[in-house]
Amino acid sequence: MGNRRVVRGFWDCRYCTRTKIDGDKEVCPHCGHPRDKDTTFYMTEAQKRNPTYVGKEEAKKALSGPDWECKFCGSLNSATLNDCKNCGASRTADCKDYFQIKAEQQKEAVPSASETHVPDIAQPKDDNPEPEPKPEPVITPDPVPEVIPERDPEPVQYTPTSNDVEENVPTFLDIIKKILRGIVDFFEYNSEEIMTATFVIAGIVGVVLLCVWLFRPHYKTVKFDHTYWDYSIEVEQIRTVSENSWTLPDGAKNVTTKSEIYTHKKVFDHNETKSHQVKKERLAGYETKVTGYKDLGNGYFEEITERVPVYETYYETEYYTEPVYRNEPVYRNKYYYDIDRWFHYRTLTESGIDSAVKLPDTSGLKEDERTGAHKSTYSFRATDEEGVTENYDVSYSEWETLEAGDLLTVKYNKAGIILSIKEQE
Repeated sequence: MGNRRVVRGFWDCRYCTRTKIDGDKEVCPHCGHPRDKDTTFYMTEAQKRNPTYVGKEEAKKALSGPDWECKFCGSLNSATLNDCKNCGASRTADCKDYFQIKAEQQKEAVPSASETHVPDIAQPKDDNPEPEPKPEPVITPDPVPEVIPERDPEPVQYTPTSNDVEENVPTFLDIIKKILRGIVDFFEYNSEEIMTATFVIAGIVGVVLLCVWLFRPHYKTVKFDHTYWDYSIEVEQIRTVSENSWTLPDGAKNVTTKSEIYTHKKVFDHNETKSHQVKKERLAGYETKVTGYKDLGNGYFEEITERVPVYETYYETEYYTEPVYRNEPVYRNKYYYDIDRWFHYRTLTESGIDSAVKLPDTSGLKEDERTGAHKSTYSFRATDEEGVTENYDVSYSEWETLEAGDLLTVKYNKAGIILSIKEQE
């Protein structure tokens, strides 16, 4: 038998519905009916997770072979018996074992697609039939009296009346209560997600409302008083400065040239031997692993195992060479020179409140000076219907058309941006 291990399974009695009968019991301990062709052996999931193995003698009996079916009484008998334990009939060569019975049952349960119904044909009777063997008397144990549980009284069938139907019709108030209850439950079970979504939506709505409030156009009527203007001209002065560069620009006066480090390049120097630890695995042995259980066809199951290799991790030192580079400088000529550059020196400005714009006087510029950027701003002062006076910045084309006493329509927003100014007709 070697190291073959056996677990005792269970079977169910189909006559008294007793379940989980030990596999070593050949008759039902509740009603006394023997196992027959409809008996199926099984193991529970708890057994598979934590099996209990039987002793050597019991395992030897279990491994002797599957149960066989008596042709005369249909009882299942142990493979160690040559005569039926129930009726005493001898086992013959055509007696089926447990697995043959299950194979036939499975075949009958799933007929092939090409199988057709063939009517039964009466067979001619044998004039000289062989006498059937007379079974020996068998003393069977007194059956255990079956305990019939008390049944609950049958419920009385109730037929609803018209009054009951009217009472069960929900009112409008009941419907509102159910809706409110559903909303409360929804917020209760999804409070965190809803709060997050609420804050996000509230933030988006707030930003949209703020933008609408800020940029929504407003209109007001103002009366033009007078204009303002400012004009400025930047004055630049030329100066000689000292600079250096890898190239000599146009107009520069070279003072000196030096050979200096422009960049570095990597040059191979030597190889260096280094080491590192490499993770590897090797076979350490084998272990026995349970892969399942084989039905022995007699209330027992044999453990199925396989040898699985076991590996262990170890580390090896590996050596390798790595190139080492050195940085070598790359030289180029660098120029040190003097050159004339223009710099901001001062600003000339003019301003006024009349409609004639006057440019700053540039006649007094020296030989080392020149004019630079020109800048100008135009605005006017006006009073609205509430008596509030403000200054408005406008373009030159709008500014030059204004006259004292004009009534203007100002289109603006709360961000302080003037969208347009139009003269009223």
